[in-house]
This record gives sequence, structure tokens and C-alpha cells, in this order.
Amino acid sequence: MYSAPSIIGTALKLAGLYARARKNADCVLVRRNVFTLLALPKNFDGFTMLHISDLHADISVGAMRHLVGISR
Repeated sequence: MYSAPSIIGTALKLAGLYARARKNADCVLVRRNVFTLLALPKNFDGFTMLHISDLHADISVGAMRHLVGISR
């Protein structure tokens, strides 16, 4: 399990896709979805939910920099 990042990195380099993979890992996408739930308690009106996934934090310092720089 600990060797998985190096195996994946080596495979991407051999396939010529390493630079593209790094660029994709550094890209942080913000998607805002607004939806209405009729049965939602009034205490949650205007409530904001944050979902963060698949950041590749272990290999992407760029993604972490982008994430910190994102504002409302």
C-alpha cells in the first residue's frame, strides 16, 4: 500500500502522462449547487454544506494552495 504512489507515478511516467496527471491533480473544481427541500427544518434555512473529495493531498501541493486560496 505504501508503494502504490511510486508505482502509479512510475507507470504514468512510462506512459508519458505524468505531467498531465500532475496538472489534473493541481486543478481544484468548485461546484455550487442550490437546492430546496420542502421538509427541511427552518433552523437549516440558508445552511451551507461543504463536501471535499479526491484532493490528492499526498501528491499535490498545488491543489492544497488552490484550496486555501478559494474564497466564498
